[in-house]
Amino acid sequence: MLQHLDMTKYATGSAQPQITIQNLDNCSLWLPTEEIMLAFGEFLEGLHSKIAFNNKQSHTLAALRDTLLPKLISGELRVDTPCEALKEAVG
Repeated sequence: MLQHLDMTKYATGSAQPQITIQNLDNCSLWLPTEEIMLAFGEFLEGLHSKIAFNNKQSHTLAALRDTLLPKLISGELRVDTPCEALKEAVG
């Protein structure tokens, strides 16, 4: 939140600007209610679960790519039979 505030109006001193506790007494911050914080926490949990799922899927797809690409390049697999090749690669 402090990144979005203009803190220059709270700084004092000319040679070495500083922000003191007394200067911050004039700064007001909005604090959410406990209900809002809990709701936001639940929202973030959903996002973290989605990120974890996507990361796992990404690693699975990368492993599949790393398995199939050399076989495609060498000609061991042909693109005209992708379903059978995928069934064999996945097991």
